[in-house]
Amino acid sequence: MKYNLELWRQASKGRPVFKGKEHIYTIDNGCKIEYYEDGSLKLYNTREGGDFYRELELDEVFDFYISGFEVASLRMAVRSVTKQLDRRKAFKKQTESNRKAIEYMEATISDLEKRLKIAENDIQRNRQEDTSG
Repeated sequence: MKYNLELWRQASKGRPVFKGKEHIYTIDNGCKIEYYEDGSLKLYNTREGGDFYRELELDEVFDFYISGFEVASLRMAVRSVTKQLDRRKAFKKQTESNRKAIEYMEATISDLEKRLKIAENDIQRNRQEDTSG
């Protein structure tokens, strides 16, 4: 429990503290830390999980006890931003691939339209030759 209190003091020092139903909490660097009346803690990553915060895994929590709140929350923030960046890069790459596919399809359609026009003109010309000849 004393380690929980120490971690809570590190986290809440100089930061706004809010009151929940059975706990107090603060948020910084994308990390929400909840300190409960019984002395327990919960840590969440607020940058992942869509509308819901993701509770930290045990190894992630250990990093907070070992490195302290400031360093561990910054590490967590860097990991989260790196994941977001990787996802956006992958999406960009996928979009570029899609754009190339669309450009190819547009070129193919254009080529087929030209061939169709030539074929229609040939048919028209053949009809005129048949009727004149």
